[in-house]
Amino acid sequence: GLSVPALAGTVSFGYLVAAVASPLGGLVVQRVGPSRALRLAAALASVGVALVAVAQGPATLALAFVALGMANAVIQPASNGTLATAVTGRRQGAVFGIVQSAVPAATLLAGLLLSSFDDVRPWRQAMAILLVATLLPQIIVPRLPAGGPRAPRRAGGTSPLAHRGTLLALCAGGFMGSAAATTVAVFGVASGLSSGL
Repeated sequence: GLSVPALAGTVSFGYLVAAVASPLGGLVVQRVGPSRALRLAAALASVGVALVAVAQGPATLALAFVALGMANAVIQPASNGTLATAVTGRRQGAVFGIVQSAVPAATLLAGLLLSSFDDVRPWRQAMAILLVATLLPQIIVPRLPAGGPRAPRRAGGTSPLAHRGTLLALCAGGFMGSAAATTVAVFGVASGLSSGL
């Protein structure tokens, strides 16, 4: 029963939560370690997907996107922390690239899942399938002992303030790239629906 602008606003709210909570997500990863953080992010995604599947109104949907935004805020630093400590040398760039392919790959899988139903009406069944997928990390992410490896702490040396310009440029570039990629997908879906696909 949501209008298209209301639905778009709800989804955008989830991205706002992710953006605002990302620094906190980084602190959580540093505190509990990447392995536990990956499972935490997956659990938050499970809660979000389950709430979407049972949503009967905008309030439940908004809560779902809070959980999904929090999951996004934790998963990014957790996956980067895992890769930073697990892979070194010449393969690190390729591995980071593979991780960055996760968002378009997930979007592709979601689209294929919905298209397999030949109709958008059974979307709750699609969400149930996605819920099962969000539970998989609880099984496959290794459980490390309490004293296991964590994200490395910054050693003494150059102050991060010396690199502020570089960090700001990277943040701005990431922001604009994500905005462009996300809006292209959204407009593609909206134009397809309006043309009867």
